[in-house]
Amino acid sequence: MHKFTTYLTDNFQYISIENLNVRGMKANRKLSKAISDLGFFEFRRQLKYRSELKGNSLSVVDRWFPSSKNCSNCGVKKDKLLLSERTYICSKCGLEIDRDLNASINIHNQLPIAYREVKPVEITALNLEDSLLDLTSIVETGRKHQTYAKINFT
Repeated sequence: MHKFTTYLTDNFQYISIENLNVRGMKANRKLSKAISDLGFFEFRRQLKYRSELKGNSLSVVDRWFPSSKNCSNCGVKKDKLLLSERTYICSKCGLEIDRDLNASINIHNQLPIAYREVKPVEITALNLEDSLLDLTSIVETGRKHQTYAKINFT
């Protein structure tokens, strides 16, 4: 966690995160142990501390902002979006996009207008697929598996 927060603050001037309801997420019996193991509070604390130390801008989006439910193209909000729906499909404009990428674009669009010329990391990395790097491995429900962070290292 120390290395990752240091990497983020060393390489990105504008960082946006969601203010998650971790207590509510822990209420789910199937996910509570995995969520507790992730250490969201400590990650946010370290990211805030390092951002302030290095003069970066850390933007925290309100927990009630529907980042996954809003269409990043036309702005229409879905009333219901199941966690099992991994692809966001807009009923109005027909946009089909990965649910997490859609949420990251919506979070990016919450930045002050002066910072919006900065592209979200995922979009930058998708344009430069050769620079994708296996960044971390996480533990979920006792099983270890690899995740690939889409970060531009150039």
